[in-house]
Amino acid sequence: MFERRYGDCKDKTMLLNYLLTEHGIEAYPALISMQSRGTIADNLPSPGHFDHVISYFIVDGKEYWIDGTRTFQLGKLDNIGVSSFEQALVIRPNQKSLTELKTQFKHRSQTHVHETFAATGGYEDDVNLTMSIKFHSHEAEYLRGALAAQSITEFTKHYLDFYSKHFHGISVVDDIKVVDDTVNNIVELTGKFKIAEFWHIENNRVTTPLYGEFLSSYAQLPSTIQRKFPLGLYHHSEVSQQVDIIFPETVEWTFENNPLTIENESIKYVRDISFEKERLTVTHHYETKQKSMPPASVAGYVRDIKKIRDAIYLSVYNGKNASTSIRSVLRNLLNRKLSEQAGAEQNNPE
Repeated sequence: MFERRYGDCKDKTMLLNYLLTEHGIEAYPALISMQSRGTIADNLPSPGHFDHVISYFIVDGKEYWIDGTRTFQLGKLDNIGVSSFEQALVIRPNQKSLTELKTQFKHRSQTHVHETFAATGGYEDDVNLTMSIKFHSHEAEYLRGALAAQSITEFTKHYLDFYSKHFHGISVVDDIKVVDDTVNNIVELTGKFKIAEFWHIENNRVTTPLYGEFLSSYAQLPSTIQRKFPLGLYHHSEVSQQVDIIFPETVEWTFENNPLTIENESIKYVRDISFEKERLTVTHHYETKQKSMPPASVAGYVRDIKKIRDAIYLSVYNGKNASTSIRSVLRNLLNRKLSEQAGAEQNNPE
């Protein structure tokens, strides 16, 4: 393997186990199935059911299952990503049955997003967006791989395209910055953007978007609802998004159905809205509680996912009870919009 400078899962497991043994830690190869996972126990015994091998060892009374092929895995044993393979055949003397592959709660995938939209310059000025995303465990490892495959400029454009779906007047202030905490296995991205024409004006209302867009990829509807087999979920995952909007003035808000909780035996979503003087804050939190659900529960799960997706795309508006300054700004913005429309009609007569 050293001569080739390449090794597959078997090579890397043997090397890792050798290094652990040299340090007085008993380590064994563990055969797993990336496809069957926990259902491998339902099959008749055969070596053909296994398609991957990882390392198994015990340190200070804790079991660890380490995949030597995960190139971008960094951090301590308690905060690295561990896939939920569920069942493994540990290759050691007198081992005749499968072993349950238990993972610690700390190994769960986490993504925490914090966005701040600052309109301190006034309603007519550009809004400054500051983005911070922290990726833990699996998510940090996946992100390192993505960063290794493309430049920071390309990565920045990816997020620019992501935000452009909702903010057409957005532009990049500076390339995204990356801070890699290799001890705790956390990668943080920070970015700064500028948004022109942030406020949406309709029917004498200023509408403010407070989207929990980062949750949408987790809260997905299954392709098959009428099913005979359990629905698999992205287990041990947690994602949260906090959206702050800083207004040019103090605004009083009232909200119905706050906080909002949508929960079943498999997932949980919580949305909370709060405000203090010029700052309006919305937090979205989504987590999975189990790896799968029975077919009979899928219809209810789909109804809850639809509710969550509706809750994620939240907009608030200020109009009827707006303060004098907001009403003044509304008149100015509406007059400017009407003036632009009139100018366009003059320049493009029928």
